[in-house]
Amino acid sequence: MAAIIDVPAMKNKALLIMLSAATVAAGCRMQESGDAPEPVREGSDVHFIATSDALTRSTFGNPDGSTYPTYWTGNETVAISLNYDEQQKVGVSVNETHTVAEFSYAPAEAASYTFYIVTPASALETPSPSREALRIAVPAAQKPLVNSVDEAAQVFYAKSNTTTQKPVSVNVRFNHLTAYGKLTLKHVTGTPVRLTLVADRPIAGSCYVAQGDGAVSTKDGSYSLYLDLTNLSVSGGNLNDVWFASLPADLAGKPLTVLLETVQGKTYKRTVSALGEAMKFVSGRITKFSVDMASAELVETAAAADVLNYDVYGAYIPGSPLLYDAAADQLSREYQEDGTVTFSVLDPGQDAFLEFSGIPEHAAYQDAFTLMVRYHSKGNGDLDASYDVVVVKEEGARLWLSDGTNGFIVKR
Repeated sequence: MAAIIDVPAMKNKALLIMLSAATVAAGCRMQESGDAPEPVREGSDVHFIATSDALTRSTFGNPDGSTYPTYWTGNETVAISLNYDEQQKVGVSVNETHTVAEFSYAPAEAASYTFYIVTPASALETPSPSREALRIAVPAAQKPLVNSVDEAAQVFYAKSNTTTQKPVSVNVRFNHLTAYGKLTLKHVTGTPVRLTLVADRPIAGSCYVAQGDGAVSTKDGSYSLYLDLTNLSVSGGNLNDVWFASLPADLAGKPLTVLLETVQGKTYKRTVSALGEAMKFVSGRITKFSVDMASAELVETAAAADVLNYDVYGAYIPGSPLLYDAAADQLSREYQEDGTVTFSVLDPGQDAFLEFSGIPEHAAYQDAFTLMVRYHSKGNGDLDASYDVVVVKEEGARLWLSDGTNGFIVKR
């Protein structure tokens, strides 16, 4: 059974931009929406204060009924983009009750000022002025806390009103990008160390967030979430309240595969698809659900060779690695009518190419398929071979593949 629980929306929380810390300490005022901003002298810092009634951000507090307050922790960083252009990453300081955070930076001089803010700072990949959107990433690898989601996976964004002068203060509205899950696994065997959730659509990775209507469109999304369970423990045979953050996704009636790995070296797999309409993961809301592992099957997970030690595209063939060189090579993807992707590494200067084909467009963790690999280099021989591989890691559009001996890193 699944249920939806409200998380306090960030949109009503005001973020003040002040002249300086000294000015704030001496006494500041919050402007009402629509007030004309006061100008700041040239070259001065813009000082941000995020303030709220204890419902701000970053880690969940004790619930009040079905509402979970969220607090600043002081560990956060924020990324600030001015006019979709310059980016600055700064840390925050918080007050004793963790309800107010402050940060500041000196923006460049501009004809007008629109600030785009994302926290954590690592989540902002790039502003996209042509799309009037921000490209933001939700990490696929997360480490849930007891009673809270991984702080690094909880993503918010904000946009200020546009002004023609550098402002003293301006109200902005934070919005949740991430949706949240609170999962209980029943009848667990062994001591869990990692949980992998595999959906039929992106639930992590990169997306574009439109700054007009907040619409989210995925870009190189990940179909899997990898949850490190180190902070959690089984109680009464159940693993309760496993928190995670995800991209917004409608999983109602869709298959969701649960892979539970234990310290004993065993992996239990259960696929469910009848969790109902409540399995719609919506930004700023918590979906609470449970999966009974009593009927889970014990499965053999694929050997990863040593490909997990690397992150460069290529073929990790013992004795004959073929790897992408960012200084010389080009990357391309071609989507085929049969639903597969052909991924190529091209070196025009050496008249060489490395081609991977047969990659399923929606390949996810532990999926198996036959990978065709072709390599040609003038004067250095050729390769034309196939490998029966398994996805041993997925991160956005990047896949780590292994047949137990050879490893491959490709892009789907």
